[in-house]
Amino acid sequence: MVWEALQNLGIVATGTTIAGLIARYGIQRFSGLVEQGIERSSEAVEQGIERSAEVVEEGIDQFFETKIAHHQAEVDAHRLMASGLHEERASILIELYQRFVQFDRDMRALQMGASSDSSTEQLLQQVTESENDFSTYYEEHKIYFPPDSD
Repeated sequence: MVWEALQNLGIVATGTTIAGLIARYGIQRFSGLVEQGIERSSEAVEQGIERSAEVVEEGIDQFFETKIAHHQAEVDAHRLMASGLHEERASILIELYQRFVQFDRDMRALQMGASSDSSTEQLLQQVTESENDFSTYYEEHKIYFPPDSD
């Protein structure tokens, strides 16, 4: 009976040892597979993050390029408008100066007196008309220049 007990004990010990070795191998194999899975997952996550970062950078670049293009278009529109205003201002000044010169000529003619071509009354009428023409145009097209910033 002791002998049988020892044999049973030996069988149990051998079985336990074999079960322990199988468990150890299984745990090691499982751990290896888990590590490989984690490495693969980490690589996939890193690649995903890199792709996402590239997409975000491209989106940001496109956003700012669009904003810059829009701003440049606005600047160009303002330049064009300012250019048109300067052209309009120049034509108004030319017209104003021409009317002023006509008024000045009529005043000089009046100061010189009547000639054989026109009477004093005609000269006075002409001065009055050119003065009215000049004043009306000036009132309708006043241009204000900024003060000198010396």
